[in-house]
Amino acid sequence: GMGSSDFATEYPGVVPEAPTFANDIAPILDQHCISCHRTDEGPGHPPALDVQATAEATACASWHEVTAGSMPPGAMDRLSAQDRLTFDRWVMNTLGNTDCGAGR
Repeated sequence: GMGSSDFATEYPGVVPEAPTFANDIAPILDQHCISCHRTDEGPGHPPALDVQATAEATACASWHEVTAGSMPPGAMDRLSAQDRLTFDRWVMNTLGNTDCGAGR
């Protein structure tokens, strides 16, 4: 596991059961990812996570990067336990528990 289940147990109701992109995920991406992952960065740049379709298409890769701690990089703000769990739930719901099952 990711260690986030403890957070969910400790703070029930803080993290939505079924996060939505617009309400729950976009704000997390805006805070932690969009400074590099945005449409106007142009070709050859990281996936544009300000576009819902792109965020969904790359959700599994993003989840692995965040879980591994390789994104956000360096001194960038890390996701809080709450944000991690929200993102985790969204990925699992979005992908229907398909190919993101590493370590589950």
